[in-house]
Amino acid sequence: MEFNVKSLPGFSMKFIKDNSDILTQAEITQPRGIFTANKK
Repeated sequence: MEFNVKSLPGFSMKFIKDNSDILTQAEITQPRGIFTANKK
């Protein structure tokens, strides 16, 4: 599942699921790089 920010080209957020279909990470993409946030 990925979302793009219309007013900010190059910015997006993607949610990543594990093999059990549980959301475990968010991947934030921006011009300076790709950052991941893990679910606690």
